[in-house]
Amino acid sequence: MFTGIYGSASELRATLVYDFSEEKKFSYKNLSMEEIIHHLAIFVSRLWQIHAFGEGNALVRANYNDLKNGVHETTEYLELFLRNLLLDEKNELHNRSMHISGMVEETDIKISKANIENLEADIRNRILSFSDMISEKTINHALEIFLKCGKNEYFGRTIVEDITGLKSTRASELIKLLLDSKVIVPVNGHGKGKYRFQ
Repeated sequence: MFTGIYGSASELRATLVYDFSEEKKFSYKNLSMEEIIHHLAIFVSRLWQIHAFGEGNALVRANYNDLKNGVHETTEYLELFLRNLLLDEKNELHNRSMHISGMVEETDIKISKANIENLEADIRNRILSFSDMISEKTINHALEIFLKCGKNEYFGRTIVEDITGLKSTRASELIKLLLDSKVIVPVNGHGKGKYRFQ
């Protein structure tokens, strides 16, 4: 069952007024369409958290965390929805791919410690063979993403930002490095800019 933190009814009006006034101040000038959609997704997910309305799992996933089971809030699905709406893309949004229970089952599968260490060593070696000037911090960010996503789960820039705490430009640079060093590969059929470890 989903349990979220919502705004209190007594503060509904004040919270909405505040969020809309902040949005009015925000400038979209010089932003890429990807950055605009990411910002809109965050804004819409905050509105939903103030006053929940029944618009499907994309909004739930933007506000839901279950850290014990490795589930983190992500605007990824909401961004796909907005891309469909604003750019007339045809990204598929199925409840089964957004449903938490399936993800928890996957995260419950135990991989042996030795196997994880071998995979981590392989990722480290591929990055360093591409360039020996890569910092240990960058390698650790790559390993963090791998530990969260594994080889089967796909991810985009937003998830990289969520996992690593990097800003969008640095997250994009990390993705490019992982692509160039053949640590990750592009994934088709889930919207633009989705990848998985190989």
